[in-house]
Amino acid sequence: MNCSRGTCEKFIWSVSLPLTPSASVDEEMKNLTEIQSDSSSDECPLTPASPKSDQTPSKAAGEHSYTDKMWVELSSVTIPVFSVPHVANVQCGDPQSTDPLEARVAKKPRAATIRVSRRKQSPSGLGSRVEGSIRESAVARSSWLDFWKGRKHNVLWATFDGQLMSLWKKRSDKFTEYVFHVSSISSVRQQDKGRFSIYFRKKHFEFMAHSEAVQVGWVSSLHASRGQDPPAPPEQHGSLVLKEQRGKVYAAICGYNLWICNSKEDFTLGLGMTIVSMNVASVKQTGRHSFSLITPYKTFKRVYESSPYTAGHLMYHFSFSADSSREMVAWLGSLNAVILSALSCSEVALRLWASPWNKVCGDCGSPNPEWASINLLLVICEACAGVHRSLGSNRSKVRSLKLDSKVWTEPLVQLFVIYGNKAANNVWGHNIPAAEQILPNASRDQRAEFIYAKYQRGQYRRGHPLACSQTLLNKRLGEVVHGADVEETLSLLCSGAKVLNITGDPHCLSAITLAENAGQALQTELLRHNEFVEAPDFDQQRLPLEPTSEDSYHISVTHLSGLVDSGMYVVCLVSD
Repeated sequence: MNCSRGTCEKFIWSVSLPLTPSASVDEEMKNLTEIQSDSSSDECPLTPASPKSDQTPSKAAGEHSYTDKMWVELSSVTIPVFSVPHVANVQCGDPQSTDPLEARVAKKPRAATIRVSRRKQSPSGLGSRVEGSIRESAVARSSWLDFWKGRKHNVLWATFDGQLMSLWKKRSDKFTEYVFHVSSISSVRQQDKGRFSIYFRKKHFEFMAHSEAVQVGWVSSLHASRGQDPPAPPEQHGSLVLKEQRGKVYAAICGYNLWICNSKEDFTLGLGMTIVSMNVASVKQTGRHSFSLITPYKTFKRVYESSPYTAGHLMYHFSFSADSSREMVAWLGSLNAVILSALSCSEVALRLWASPWNKVCGDCGSPNPEWASINLLLVICEACAGVHRSLGSNRSKVRSLKLDSKVWTEPLVQLFVIYGNKAANNVWGHNIPAAEQILPNASRDQRAEFIYAKYQRGQYRRGHPLACSQTLLNKRLGEVVHGADVEETLSLLCSGAKVLNITGDPHCLSAITLAENAGQALQTELLRHNEFVEAPDFDQQRLPLEPTSEDSYHISVTHLSGLVDSGMYVVCLVSD
């Protein structure tokens, strides 16, 4: 068995090649001559170890259709293979060995059965395969929805992050009423009057949006998210008694989260009541068969009824009870192990660190940064994160890679994986002098001076070519968000383009609405985090519209001509 780079070859040798009784010596010699003529005179005859032996199965493989991430096993291909171990005076390329009859008698041809399995590879090379491995995410959604489960009606706050759809009693709640992964959805049906239904294998939920536009947005996002892989199998799962509910629930540890479901049937369908993140939780034994899962959230105590639970007194923990002390010990061990793993390792951090640009701080270069500015698409270390907080949320929105799990939607994670520090520093750190670039051992004052100059004053940024006009910036932003050019969107926002509709015209849609209607999930996510962000003043770096001298006029015309020649933009100078 020989396996390398998605190719497996299995050789099954027979004792000898069966000869047809009616085959003459001349026909066999003709076949032998044809096989030897395929190789050059400087090469040995084909052997299984020779790279030439892959030609026949690879040709057969081309006749089959492949699908991504799927192995296709080809049918057996029998080819004649020759070797010359029994003739001492016959060598590769030896002109003396010209007697074909002697060669045939000296060695008997044997049959080689080669089974080849190949993975489809993109014709455009490695770069396209890497980009193709990142699946385009659906547009994240959030709105109030009327919700029906059977005859029970509620108005819930619904959120969708590209993978999970969560239903909340209030926007400020920390624990959901219902939550499910998109892989558990069997179908989504759009109805009239803003209604749509989400079907599972044995259950379905009814929703109604306040407008048809919101309804279409939800249906399109749910349809676009279909086909995702389900979550990993649970490490520990089983029935527990939740004291607040005064009844049994079905709990499962999936990844770094604890899923709490109403019943085992809901668990098999993928329907959960709530999810508790293990990176902010702790567990302790409270009795012979009971234990508590403590969270830092000061939320309302849950007084469970039949399915959803209503608000009551304040609480800090979930109290569980197992059927036996043995089960309780097993749950404590599993929960403690997951908590330790979640604290030392974060799935979001690992995905972001997969990019070499995000493996170091985008400002000072410290390794393994655990913080990020989500509006700047910048991964930063803890020391730089403290200075970014002092800039204010209207300049930099700092979040943790390990603790702020709620903010990390799938589109936001993909933004950092695809762009991240590389795109951010191409815009904000375009022309940083080597003498002013800080290092990981920089002092607090040096770090603050550098970050303020970089993001507060925009001293090192690369301005957009249309930065001379606020109207042109806003217009260009409305055009760019229809496509997938996130880097230009970041450049426009850095130069002062406004996300909101500042004209006051109700018929003029905001950039976020335009991106949502175009189905651009990454553009929508970037715009949402920059909705109320202020860019540094760019007046001092804008091109003069009315040159005061012949030299400045020549510089402006030369710069604009270069932009036109590069095919990026066409800018017209209009005088007053």
